[in-house]
Amino acid sequence: ASLFPGPALLGGGEERGVAAIVDSPKPPPERVTLTLGEINAARAVAFVVTGEAKRGPVAQCFGGEGGGLDRACGLPAALVNPGEGTLTWFLDTAAAADLPEAVARR
Repeated sequence: ASLFPGPALLGGGEERGVAAIVDSPKPPPERVTLTLGEINAARAVAFVVTGEAKRGPVAQCFGGEGGGLDRACGLPAALVNPGEGTLTWFLDTAAAADLPEAVARR
């Protein structure tokens, strides 16, 4: 899925389904993605985050108390919350570089 800031796909997070993006801020500009509501209805959600470019956003997401996920950080990834499911993050060393070691090894 492709989650970008903005009301079109994030909205209140309730709308479920598949959505077309025609003006993505990252290439390719046209893509198909799941809505936030559809993602949050899943039984299992996984983020796979790699690279130096994701280091800052990952640290921003995990800036909560005790290194927990900060749902108010302003990034779309923090809105992913599968109520009845599980959420797992897979980070490479570069993406996890700014996290405390105890958080990075959970």
